[in-house]
Amino acid sequence: MFFMMSIFPKEEQLYFEQYCVCNSCGREGEITVFKVSQTLSLFFIPVWRWSTRYYARMSCCGTTVELDPEVGKGIEEGDITYLDPSIFPYRNDSVCPACGHEIKPEDNYCPHCGRRL
Repeated sequence: MFFMMSIFPKEEQLYFEQYCVCNSCGREGEITVFKVSQTLSLFFIPVWRWSTRYYARMSCCGTTVELDPEVGKGIEEGDITYLDPSIFPYRNDSVCPACGHEIKPEDNYCPHCGRRL
């Protein structure tokens, strides 16, 4: 008898559109909400999910924060249509205004994108 199963994390993007100014990098971006859950598959068919977590990510700099499970379920069901941008942490260190990557105060050019600072 041949039996094939696998356990892997599955990421699903939820339908959620919100544009705002990012608290981390100061640029405009879109908040993307997705859920990640461990999935058991039998013969490539998902049959059981557990350990579901919800995350929000800014499109401008990639800053990601974990959401409260109740907020994530509310977004998934369509009950919540707005997230407060202050959930994203404020960065005290300097970031490049073009790409959002960290820079040192003595840098004249961004080491990631090469833009003059």
